[in-house]
Amino acid sequence: MDTYDLSGDVVKFRSRAFNRPDLVPVAKAIEFADKHDYPALRAYCASDALARRLISTPAPHAEGGLQMTRKGTGAEVVEMNSARFKVEKRNGRWVVVALTEE
Repeated sequence: MDTYDLSGDVVKFRSRAFNRPDLVPVAKAIEFADKHDYPALRAYCASDALARRLISTPAPHAEGGLQMTRKGTGAEVVEMNSARFKVEKRNGRWVVVALTEE
């Protein structure tokens, strides 16, 4: 959800909130890997090696939907087709920490 300040003559963007912040790094990682935008992709990955791997292989897509499994507090596995993304909450934000493909 985006919020805007409408109090003046110029509309100003204020903030953005997500109802599923745990899924944001997976969606953004796929988006930026498809665009080969390494700096943007790196912001959503826990390591350089993982970002390089994602950018060098075809990104998975969720045509068949996705399944999520919680792995304790602050950790989840997001499965789509034959790919499994592990995401963790680190320093107050969610990042992709691993990718397994079958």
